[in-house]
Amino acid sequence: MAGEVAKETMRGLTRRQLLRWGLGAALIGSGGWILKGVFFPRHLDPREVSTLDSLLATLLPATTPKLRDQLLEGLEGARQTRRALIEGVALLERRAQGLGATTFRALDQGRREKIVAELEAAPDGSMARFFYRVVRDRAFALYYSQAASWRPLHFPHPPQPDGYLDYQEPPDV
Repeated sequence: MAGEVAKETMRGLTRRQLLRWGLGAALIGSGGWILKGVFFPRHLDPREVSTLDSLLATLLPATTPKLRDQLLEGLEGARQTRRALIEGVALLERRAQGLGATTFRALDQGRREKIVAELEAAPDGSMARFFYRVVRDRAFALYYSQAASWRPLHFPHPPQPDGYLDYQEPPDV
């Protein structure tokens, strides 16, 4: 009986209706896939983490896996910054390939700095600028909060996160 009802229903459908339903289902499915990438972005894979390491080495005088892991922990915790990481690392790779390199990591320091300067000069509100600012700001805060970075300079306390309000004056040594 149920099979006969299904056959009767199928006979009543036109090709146009079937096409419309099929197209609608495909659009809903693809829209869900796109929204998943926006609202639930994945974490960086090992190759992308390697690219991030190269960016950190370009920005800072010395980095450690611990600093990178702290950076990732902080940035991958929020959807917006995790998405910026994914898109920003992909942007670094595309710019490196545009300069003839296979990866951002394969570039020499000068060409890496050129790409970083392009990110810094990107318009406010762009993903490139957001990626640059969020990685730079968080990396600087983490790096300069470590005693190994400020003790050799004879500073009495870390320059980050509070900074020095009397920055124009030389430090008391």
